[in-house]
Amino acid sequence: MSTPVGTPVYHAHPTLARFHHDQSFVRGLVGPFRSGKTAACIQELVGKADEQAPSPRDGIRKTRMYVVRNTYRDLIDTTIKSWLE
Repeated sequence: MSTPVGTPVYHAHPTLARFHHDQSFVRGLVGPFRSGKTAACIQELVGKADEQAPSPRDGIRKTRMYVVRNTYRDLIDTTIKSWLE
């Protein structure tokens, strides 16, 4: 399957790849500005939601996760902006 033109392609840095392979219930990710933390976390959320088995009752994947930032403004300016991209 090919990627449509203009679609960002995600390639995990070795440190972020270790984050993706860690299956701990709670994990944190810390790093410098523009190091790919937000993109890695978005990929992780999408991947975990995709792994969730659909409910046998209604076929819907019921997944709940939390994203925490220092302030609501940080959440709007960085994480939500990246999510919408």
